[in-house]
Amino acid sequence: MAGRNVFTVLEETARQHGDAAALHQPSGDKAKREYQTYSWNDWMRISREIALGLHALGLRKGEVAAILSETTAEFYLVDLGIMGAGGVAAALYTAYPVADLARNIQQTETSFLFVEDAKTLAALRDAVAECSGQMPAHLIVMRGDAPDAMSLEELRRLQRDESVFERIQEDLSPEDSAILYLTSGATGEPKMGVTSHAA
Repeated sequence: MAGRNVFTVLEETARQHGDAAALHQPSGDKAKREYQTYSWNDWMRISREIALGLHALGLRKGEVAAILSETTAEFYLVDLGIMGAGGVAAALYTAYPVADLARNIQQTETSFLFVEDAKTLAALRDAVAECSGQMPAHLIVMRGDAPDAMSLEELRRLQRDESVFERIQEDLSPEDSAILYLTSGATGEPKMGVTSHAA
């Protein structure tokens, strides 16, 4: 059933551009213009490690994994990792009030949530508790550490067996779901739409 999917496009691009810069993330003093740079090979490798870690935690094809983060390099690493694992990536709007974010998490029925940092996670936990909801079973903090959550580095170390990744990829087809879009709700209740790997 294997076919071209979002992750295979990343692999093709990494073969073409290799160690050329793909992502730049400001780090340290912005006045000094310090950046963490990820090459195409880095992006592919790290996203693959994230995919394997998610698979080890139980993410299976078609399951939603949500990301609550500003647009950072880590966001893109995680986004492709989710899709590489066969999951459906759902980006949550960070500009939403936390109560709306808590509702979005319930609506997506995700068991996997990536959050930018401990501060964001703490605010979200409070909002979810207020609306009598449940936090997803697997919480991953993209920067730093947080109580009762896994760090992105820990996730990346969970599974390193490349044959597992190859089996995941063989099971994906271009028609499989890749991205779950959540509308802003500016004209009413937020809506959801799904895009396939082929789109």
